[in-house]
Amino acid sequence: MNHALKIVPGVEDARPPDGQAACPPAHPRRSATAMIHESLAASALALGDFKAVLRHCSQLVQAQPDHYQAWFNLGFARHQVGEAEEAEFAYRQAQRLRPEAAEPCLNIGLLRHAQADWDGAREAYEHALQLDPNHKTVLWNLGLILEEGSNAAEAEALFARLVELEPDHGEAWFRIGLCCLGREEFQAGRDAFARCLLVLPEWPEASYNHALCCLALNQMEEAKASFERALESNPQCVEALLGMATAAAASGDVEIGIGIRNQLCESGRHEPDLSFNLALELERCGRAEDAVVLYCEALQERPAFAEALLNLGHVLERLGNRQHAHECWRQAMDLNNDFAKDYFSPMR
Repeated sequence: MNHALKIVPGVEDARPPDGQAACPPAHPRRSATAMIHESLAASALALGDFKAVLRHCSQLVQAQPDHYQAWFNLGFARHQVGEAEEAEFAYRQAQRLRPEAAEPCLNIGLLRHAQADWDGAREAYEHALQLDPNHKTVLWNLGLILEEGSNAAEAEALFARLVELEPDHGEAWFRIGLCCLGREEFQAGRDAFARCLLVLPEWPEASYNHALCCLALNQMEEAKASFERALESNPQCVEALLGMATAAAASGDVEIGIGIRNQLCESGRHEPDLSFNLALELERCGRAEDAVVLYCEALQERPAFAEALLNLGHVLERLGNRQHAHECWRQAMDLNNDFAKDYFSPMR
């Protein structure tokens, strides 16, 4: 079985509401200066001028220390300009003012996530999730942290909750598929990658992993179609080429498999298992001499390949070359004593 292709997913943050650098303030009688800072901060935020947001929000929190949105936006601006420690301080001030709000916790988690502080990020995300169990961004980011920490089952549970809330979240379906593929639940993995591809049909990694699941389920035509889609984006993808050749060999398209094997060999990639499987198919088709060539190729690629030695012996015996057949069998039994009982019986 080939290895799944993974991607490094992006974390998501909690942005201030569009066009709002300040929500209704705690003090209904605002000064004209405060209103100006709020308005200019809102415009700067919309323009992505985070230094200006930082400047205006710093003035606001000095004048109104209990101004939640100003603290949150100040944290967001400092976050964007790379001032992580100052950003976390501002987010914690916002968290103090609104302990029921998940967004400051989420962005503290994001800061820790970016610093590879997995425990700190997880703690912040879990706190945010306690405050808002259906917060989609928190579910996604916490799922990534758990997946990074090899807590695949917990991560999958969060991704599953996320797709319940947002059925078209293709990236979450992809992560679910990876979890299923990792524990060899190929039908569930196939279904998850299929859902991902409905949303993101041009994603080659999803096509490749979908094909792997189909290959394991012996759904060869579907596997070949998915490998072909993966190769459309990257015709030289060695993993997809190998998968396509394996599917072709398993479905009887031996010439396609041989062509791809030759292409891989030319690029310096040798796959003895593929050579062996193609040799088996050539045997099945009655092409004994061609099978001998590929069994020999498999042995050159993996000299201690007991199964290839055993089957090469069987083909040579059928071709009348008993001397070399017996030598192949003796070497096969030296590598694997269990073959003794099958000495004269073809192994399939």
